[in-house]
Amino acid sequence: ILDELFSLIEANYISVTIGAEGSITKEKNKKTHYNPAFTNVIVDTISAGDTYFATSAMILLLTKSTELSSFIGNLSGALAVGLLGCKPIDKNLFIDSLNSYLKI
Repeated sequence: ILDELFSLIEANYISVTIGAEGSITKEKNKKTHYNPAFTNVIVDTISAGDTYFATSAMILLLTKSTELSSFIGNLSGALAVGLLGCKPIDKNLFIDSLNSYLKI
């Protein structure tokens, strides 16, 4: 489906969130990356997608890595669904969570 989408729009990257399943990210003519969701505790999904795209876009801009950007996006989205309403994720909790996943 993503390859078909590339034929319809002018883009080098496409990222799609798929709820509890995580996200799919692809660079044009490259491998597709599937990343799992990092939580099964959901309080409110109201800002999860916004949080995902805000953080993943920054990482993609800085690194051009679809794999890293979707990983970071999913992690931040996982923290967002643990909050009631549309609130910013806690920077220190994000860094602690990132460090925890990178140590695995």
